[in-house]
Amino acid sequence: MIPQFSFGRGVSWLVCLGCALIQPLFAQTLTTLHAFQDPANYEGSQPMGRLLLTNGIFYGTTEAGGTGGVGTIFKMNADGTSFSVLHSFDPQNPLANSDGADPYSGLTLSGNTLYGEAVGGGSSGYGTLFKVNTDGTGFEVLYNFTGREDDLGPMGGLSLSGNTLYGTTGIAENSASVFSVTADGSSFKTLHYFSTKYQNGTNTDGARAVAGVIVVSNTLYGAAQRGGLYGNGTVFAMSTDGTSFRLLHTFAATPNTDGAYPSSALTLLGTRLYGTTQFGGSFGGGTIYRLNTDGTGFTNLFSFPPPLPGDVIWPSGLTVIGNSFYGTTEHTIFKINTDGSGFATLYTFGPIYGSTQTNLNGAFPWADMLAAGNLLYGTASGGGIFGDGTIFSFALPVTPLKPSLSLLGQNVILSWPANGLNLQSTTDLASGVWAAVGSGTVVDGQNTVTNLISGRLQFYRLSQ
Repeated sequence: MIPQFSFGRGVSWLVCLGCALIQPLFAQTLTTLHAFQDPANYEGSQPMGRLLLTNGIFYGTTEAGGTGGVGTIFKMNADGTSFSVLHSFDPQNPLANSDGADPYSGLTLSGNTLYGEAVGGGSSGYGTLFKVNTDGTGFEVLYNFTGREDDLGPMGGLSLSGNTLYGTTGIAENSASVFSVTADGSSFKTLHYFSTKYQNGTNTDGARAVAGVIVVSNTLYGAAQRGGLYGNGTVFAMSTDGTSFRLLHTFAATPNTDGAYPSSALTLLGTRLYGTTQFGGSFGGGTIYRLNTDGTGFTNLFSFPPPLPGDVIWPSGLTVIGNSFYGTTEHTIFKINTDGSGFATLYTFGPIYGSTQTNLNGAFPWADMLAAGNLLYGTASGGGIFGDGTIFSFALPVTPLKPSLSLLGQNVILSWPANGLNLQSTTDLASGVWAAVGSGTVVDGQNTVTNLISGRLQFYRLSQ
């Protein structure tokens, strides 16, 4: 009698020798972990920044709401429990306040200290850099922007290298800068001030650097949303000490095929930079692009379709898992292979209704997502059951196990990835009794077990 084998983790594969392996399908599910409610609970509203996850706890910001009406810093367990506000920013009067306003971006962590930026407020009303402990104590303003040589409106988040934080400004239409500040706030430097835009919106280096910078060794890489030779933005690089500023790419005049208005943070894979644009491309809906860190090899990997009337596609930055990128648009979660193939819409957020602008799952997920295991985590700036935005998780398909069966004389050889699962067997599926066979011998990353064919019907499964 030919034996049959069953493999699974919660779901089994029933196979027989010589038959094709049937793999289960896993649903892609979006779960609302938290719906913001403000002003009823003063939790904040309009979460616009990327979440930060450490030790099973999320940290993030809201752009509005809280007791002062101009934003909050919050934390929450990764399962959606124990939401709490660490800090509510003070009201503005009329533009200035003591701590900042509208913390548009996410947070950066070093040890037990969170670092962030607010695009407005502060002593001059032009924004602040701040820090706070992960338990909510020790809030401190590191720097107040003045709107002069330091520019105004820090956006895009902070990148930490050693004891130095790097960021950009870009809220003003005609200006932008790249800056550094020590983690204790003792030394602030403007590393590069972008040139004034000409009357037609162009300049030599870019404007509105809203996406922040990434740090690679002693080099900063970033994108400017506007300016450049055609007014459609640039990708740039510079040394961390502010020297050697250079343009890597200037987006062409529209209509174009390379994109326009790069608004997301860059993603680095090897020696290649990846990013997205709001507009331009083959259909005017924006692009996903790639270029080498030396500026060569620019490639439009994907052109988004034209938006519906009144919409923008507005793709977020790209989160990489394996050989795929994941991101959001104004209404969707998407996936695309890193070579530009295989674009797919994985989820579409529902419409919002009525004067309260509510729905069940959130709306307008502007921020980059965070990957952990087979889950993507993100924020939606609007919607939810209270209309103030949500925190969500999105379950990706679990990569199925790929056990293999082969015959060797009177024996059958079973192999599966060496991932901590153990082989069990039974002769009676109805009994529910499974005996451990063991994990076998690891060969080239595969557990391998050789079983004698006894002539009886024998079932096997993989179990944690």
